[in-house]
Amino acid sequence: MKTIINVIVGVTAVVVLTSCVPSTYSGPGTQRQFLEARYQCLREVKTITNSYGGYGLYGGGLNVYSGPSCGELASCMALKGYTMDENGKFSVPPDQEVRCVR
Repeated sequence: MKTIINVIVGVTAVVVLTSCVPSTYSGPGTQRQFLEARYQCLREVKTITNSYGGYGLYGGGLNVYSGPSCGELASCMALKGYTMDENGKFSVPPDQEVRCVR
């Protein structure tokens, strides 16, 4: 039973932690305008705190993380004309990527 719970918690953690906002977008303007719009959105959307935990062979643990709301961030960017697109021309520099919270 503990093994099943550990697997479920592990899979859930991976899904939650890898459900980031894609770092490429399509939309109008220049890379600088895109980054300015993104910065404004990150300042405007609320921060959500989420947690997950589980018990394993050697005890349990709880991980807490926070970040901008994925839905609100996507909506704000859409209002500014930018949509998530794997083939988009705008990208977020790796050192500026932000993990959103669902």
